[in-house]
Amino acid sequence: MSWKSGIAAEVIGIPQRSIGEQLYYSKLYLDTAELFAWTFVIIVMSALFEHLFLFMLKKIQCMLGISSRLILRDHFLSAVYKFMGRTRQVR
Repeated sequence: MSWKSGIAAEVIGIPQRSIGEQLYYSKLYLDTAELFAWTFVIIVMSALFEHLFLFMLKKIQCMLGISSRLILRDHFLSAVYKFMGRTRQVR
């Protein structure tokens, strides 16, 4: 998701030599083939980095012996307490 957000920001800001710039200009000049190609590149890069991140996260969890359920539960509880304006006491 962060890749797509970053490229959306590039489309708005149009920095030189970026994917966002190429996407913007292909849209501006109605170059449909190039627009689809850059969109495909963005989707593939996003999927690859997500899978890489999840793979590394699972490896770290295995090394530390941590269950992914515990991490999700702690993250959820922290978000709830933060929303409620309270501090969470860790057991």
